[in-house]
Amino acid sequence: DGGLAATPPPRDGAEVVAQATPAMASAAQATPQAGPLHWLSRLRTPGPLGVDQLDGSWVHKSNRQIVEVIKGDRIFGQDGTRTKIVARDKDTITIDFDGATFRATLRGDELFWDDGDIWARREPRQLLTDPVSAATT
Repeated sequence: DGGLAATPPPRDGAEVVAQATPAMASAAQATPQAGPLHWLSRLRTPGPLGVDQLDGSWVHKSNRQIVEVIKGDRIFGQDGTRTKIVARDKDTITIDFDGATFRATLRGDELFWDDGDIWARREPRQLLTDPVSAATT
C-alpha cells in the first residue's frame, strides 16, 4: 500500500502523527519533485512568460489608435517596425528599440512599460486561448 500507515486513536490527548509507509519513503527518494505538494513549488518559482503568452493585439492606453501586435518573440508596429523581445522573466519582457532598452511588466491584460506607456490587450486572453468559449459568447 502506498498510503499512510494506520495508527491507533490517541489516548489522553496525545498528538496524532501520520507515518509514511516504506513505499511512500522510497517513492519520495526516487522522485523528489513528486508528491501531493509538488504543485505548490511550481507556484513559488514561476518560469518566464511563455513565447505565445503575449500573442495578440495590444493598444496604447494613451492613444487607442496605436496598435501593436505581438507574435512569438516579435512585436510588430503598425508603422512596419519589427522589434525582437530579447529577454523574458516570470512577468516581464525586455526589448531593445532605437538604441534603448525597455522593459514591460505584465499585470492582468496590461503591459506596463518602464517609460510610462501602458498597453492593453485588445481581446481578452480567454478569447485568444479558448475557441469554444469565444464561439459561444
